[in-house]
Amino acid sequence: MRKKIVWINQYPSRKGGAERVIENIILSLDKSEYCNILLYKFDEELSNEFIGLFDIAFPIVNLHKQLSSINPDNIQIHNYIDEYIFQELGKYRDISFIFLHDHKIFCPREHKYKGIGKETCKKEMSTLDCFACCGLIQKKKSREFSIVTPHKLSKYQNFIKSCRGVVVASKYMKRQLIDSGFEQKKIFYHALATNFLNIAPVKAIPNEVTYFGQLETGKGVDILIRALALCGKEIIVNIIGDGKSRESLENLALKLGVSHLVNFLGRLQDRDLKEYIGRSVACISPSRSPETFNLAALESLSCGTPVISSKVGAYEEWYIENITGELFESTNFKELSNILSSIYDNREKWEMYRRLIRENFETEKFSVGVYRDFFMRKVLNLTITGKAT
Repeated sequence: MRKKIVWINQYPSRKGGAERVIENIILSLDKSEYCNILLYKFDEELSNEFIGLFDIAFPIVNLHKQLSSINPDNIQIHNYIDEYIFQELGKYRDISFIFLHDHKIFCPREHKYKGIGKETCKKEMSTLDCFACCGLIQKKKSREFSIVTPHKLSKYQNFIKSCRGVVVASKYMKRQLIDSGFEQKKIFYHALATNFLNIAPVKAIPNEVTYFGQLETGKGVDILIRALALCGKEIIVNIIGDGKSRESLENLALKLGVSHLVNFLGRLQDRDLKEYIGRSVACISPSRSPETFNLAALESLSCGTPVISSKVGAYEEWYIENITGELFESTNFKELSNILSSIYDNREKWEMYRRLIRENFETEKFSVGVYRDFFMRKVLNLTITGKAT
């Protein structure tokens, strides 16, 4: 009989990095051995392509009853930090793994940047500091507001500590957990995987760069647009992805007089995305919210393209000084502007980065197969057989 894995995820669509992780794992599992069941938030936009990955998919109605009916062997909770979810899991804690893809249990604002000024927040969570940056109030889809306090997030942390284990993708996130009192033996760390491997190198188009990802404030695309305007060079910026900030970003490009240089391309299929990444002089990761891994950077490097990234979060997972690209201080668009200018003025340097990436960046250790082995040994075996291997 096949083992039943329940995947609890807020979004029933390929919204971001968390969903790409789920997709990669499921595609690598033997369907004759495992039955994959998705439970998702009922009012989120649904993608048939994403839910088609699963044997069965249901909206969450009464989680406790649904789990009792399914009788799962293993529960994977991705990207869904919610009081109701935690309350309903109850007796299933011992077979539950929480995958932490973001800062929701460390920051009432969820994204670790300040409400006023939008600068990256590097402070530890406290009621006084969070209140000072207007971080306790969250706006819901229904236009209602809710209060999220450090005390409430501490309760979430305590629940997660009682589960079988926590999976993170970076040393940065592991440090966050240890600093918050999590037991090291319950923390399972492994870098994420990409299927962007063994891609034939292509010649870069001069003075063209690409951002790909969600268009949300924390991703810092506004910083990129301001840096482009400041540098004054004829550099083409491709922006791939969508999100609630798209309209404001389009207006910003128009206001700063660079709309003719910025291409908003929306979401693309992987085949087209790889083409844009490969032909770019560099891919930009301008996040003000600390990246908990930065899958986009890994996918760029796997295509042989250098990365220009803000120096915050988990950049140490993929960054190799003088080889993989360049870093700038978070939210410092003047510093980013200087790096963009070098793309225009010093093509030889960026060609050198491409060559060094091909020679030195070990893409194979980020393969789906390597991650699958980790998932099987450390996560599935621990809950199904009682011990990790």
